[in-house]
Amino acid sequence: MTIQKKSLISTLNTTNKAIMASTPAETASVTPATKNAASRVAASRVAASRVAASRVAASRVAASRVAASRVAASRVAASRVAATRVAASRVAAKR
Repeated sequence: MTIQKKSLISTLNTTNKAIMASTPAETASVTPATKNAASRVAASRVAASRVAASRVAASRVAASRVAASRVAASRVAASRVAATRVAASRVAAKR
């Protein structure tokens, strides 16, 4: 290749780069397929967060039920102890 051709190609490349840099970037067009894919991803994220929230809520309800049953069991045990004491005191009073 001659020096003139190399110089011409270099000038052409420089001009093309300058034109590309000076023109404003066009906004990327979004196709319906891209919109649908994006909406599917967003919908699946929302669904996943709802599932996670419902799992947390269910575990909180289960934990509160366990706590309530423990309280109820301790109350039942306490009432049995109290009933036993009353019965024992009645027996002692009769003697």
